[in-house]
Amino acid sequence: ADKTENAFVDTQLLGWQQSPSAGVSRRMIERLGGEVARCTTIVKFEPNKSFPSHTHSGGEEFIVLDGVWRDEYGVFPKYSYIRNYIGSTHTPRIGEEGCLILVKLRQMSHDIVEPEHMYVDASPENNTAGWKYVDDKQTRKVKVLFESKYEKVLIEQWKPDSEITIDIPQNGKEMFVINGSFATCKNQDHNM
Repeated sequence: ADKTENAFVDTQLLGWQQSPSAGVSRRMIERLGGEVARCTTIVKFEPNKSFPSHTHSGGEEFIVLDGVWRDEYGVFPKYSYIRNYIGSTHTPRIGEEGCLILVKLRQMSHDIVEPEHMYVDASPENNTAGWKYVDDKQTRKVKVLFESKYEKVLIEQWKPDSEITIDIPQNGKEMFVINGSFATCKNQDHNM
C-alpha cells in the first residue's frame, strides 16, 4: 500500500481465506509478498487447533481480539499485546475458546534490539497500568504498548460521542478499531 495515501479497510467486508493450516483462516488487510510476507492480517483460530512451530525471520506483533492465545511463552487473554522479536520461535496451541488476533509480520528492524518475547496487558479494564488522559476534557485515554525510533504502538480509549483530533505523521499512521466506531470529518464510518 502507498503509505502517503489515506486508505480505509472495513475488515468485516473482507472474506475469510483458509491458511495452509486446517482450522486457521485470515482476513488480509495488507500484504507485500506471497505466503511468507510482510503483512497485516486478522487471523482466526478455530477451537482446539494448533499451528506448526515456526520462526519469525522479520518479527511479529499481535493483539488478541477475542479468545485466548497459548504458546510456549504463556496464556494470553483478550487485549494481550505480544511482540515476538526477529528469530523467535513458537508453536501456537489454541484451546476451546478459539482465538482471533490482529497480527503484523516481518516489520521489525535489526537496528532495534528487543527481547525475544514481550507482553503488555492492554485491557481497558486495567486502568491503572500506563493509561493516561491526553486531552483536557478527559475524553481520550492512551497507553503506549511499544516505542522505538521507528514506531510507536498505542492503544486508545475514546469516550462515546467525543470529538477527537488525530495527528497523522508524515510517514503515516495505521489505526484499527477493536470496539465501537468512529466517523472522520468526511463522514466516513469506521467500525469493528
